[in-house]
Amino acid sequence: MEKALTLPISEYEPSYTYLAQFISGLGFVGTNTLPRREEGYSGLAYDLNRIDSSSHFDVELDLVGTIDWTNCALGNLSEVYDECSEANWDGYDAAPISLEAYFEAMKLLRIIPNSFPMPDILPEPDGGIGLEWYKDRGFSFVISVCGKDTITYAGRFGKNSETYGTEDFTDLVPNVILNGLKRLFSGD
Repeated sequence: MEKALTLPISEYEPSYTYLAQFISGLGFVGTNTLPRREEGYSGLAYDLNRIDSSSHFDVELDLVGTIDWTNCALGNLSEVYDECSEANWDGYDAAPISLEAYFEAMKLLRIIPNSFPMPDILPEPDGGIGLEWYKDRGFSFVISVCGKDTITYAGRFGKNSETYGTEDFTDLVPNVILNGLKRLFSGD
């Protein structure tokens, strides 16, 4: 008997162990396949005609360098903006984050290559928004936007190695910013 099998996530056996091991690159437990339940096939995902009810299907994905953190970062940015868009948000007379800074940070998060880790998003007392990458003690890179088409940056790459400055911000991430991030995560 042929049947169309469509499985939303809820139809898989409920085990976070499979997901955690898959994401960590260890593969699935045992058979390296994802088990499915025998009943309740509905939704829209896979057309698996001519597969009997005891079958498993193999999943192979190469996720190296392909994790897109953009939506998560944009969500974090929205939370920071919501929490800090009123004057005195820190209790020490901080300026509210401006809508212009919010839109610049949004634009920047969309064009920073996902090959770098997702930055922490920080409100700044002058009304700007900072993006910070921290690698280890004494190794970090921070960029800041304030809605004026400029990016201020500072990087520390060990005990006696620092860089800082200001760059114009248009539609591309300035090379000095990309080079700073490369330097931070390449170990140089």
